[in-house]
Amino acid sequence: MSISDMIVVMKSGVVQQIGKPQDVYDNPANLFVANFLGTPPINIFTGHVKGERLFIGADNVMDVPGVKDQDVFVGIRPEGFILDMANGTLCCKPQNVEVMGRDVSRLLSSRTSSSCSRGMTRAFAFRSR
Repeated sequence: MSISDMIVVMKSGVVQQIGKPQDVYDNPANLFVANFLGTPPINIFTGHVKGERLFIGADNVMDVPGVKDQDVFVGIRPEGFILDMANGTLCCKPQNVEVMGRDVSRLLSSRTSSSCSRGMTRAFAFRSR
């Protein structure tokens, strides 16, 4: 990715996404592209949306306004995990929603202090099953 201006990600001869390498990494078109790019790989969790809230397991993770109740995959890049040293927890703040057909991506900023102030930004990718 570091030596090209544009990349094409294909699966079984079908183009999945075309774009600048960093754009494709930051905004994958689907779960296949998200899994295909990155070392170490993206972390994928199963979750569900109920009442415009995202749950991973039984944990209510965040609000997802405008997203209907459904099962989803939640992708978090390894660099997206930021430890709150004061509390030993990981936390993030919702920033943006991108609807791409049946897939919905949420952009979050990690919060790194005990007051959870705004930190660096990484993407959560919610993908419909």
